[in-house]
Amino acid sequence: MVEHRIGSLLDCITRDKINAKTPSDWECIAMMYCDVAAFIVLVDKKDEKFGPIFDEIHRMAVCGFNSGNVFIATEMYAQDVIIVDMERNKEYYGVDQIINSVAHYITMGTIEMKIIRRIMHHAGPDRFSAWVEFETTILATGNVIRGFFQQLYDKQGDQWKCVFERNGSIDPVTANIKQVSWNQL
Repeated sequence: MVEHRIGSLLDCITRDKINAKTPSDWECIAMMYCDVAAFIVLVDKKDEKFGPIFDEIHRMAVCGFNSGNVFIATEMYAQDVIIVDMERNKEYYGVDQIINSVAHYITMGTIEMKIIRRIMHHAGPDRFSAWVEFETTILATGNVIRGFFQQLYDKQGDQWKCVFERNGSIDPVTANIKQVSWNQL
């Protein structure tokens, strides 16, 4: 029942994305995704069978970063992806905006990414959610970025594509994901 409801909500969002024309339309869709993503976590239908799929997707993204190939680094994203950057209070709509953002980060040099914690959730037929705490080290400078993201994936053809991502930083002193209030989720 819950899985069906989540699937119906995500199907609704997909239809709304087709008709979205204004920044206000996209902002409304981003908020609907945030609500669904929080609901998936609250329902807590963990399913680690998606772990190997997620691991391979992110291994390829890190390879893209480290080789300087922005297209490999962003290959995981659907064409109409929506990303909510909670730290910068910014939203990105569509893979082209993501490519421009990622190109900036690639100029910082090679990275080493460690997954501190990850929780995979089943989100309906051919859908899953990944909740991840990570630590990324920029090898040239030694700078460490600690953060989190939640991504929603849909199976599109024979590939898994990220259709929504919410991300932010973790307090470097406590490194505790619980610092993020539920009002932000």
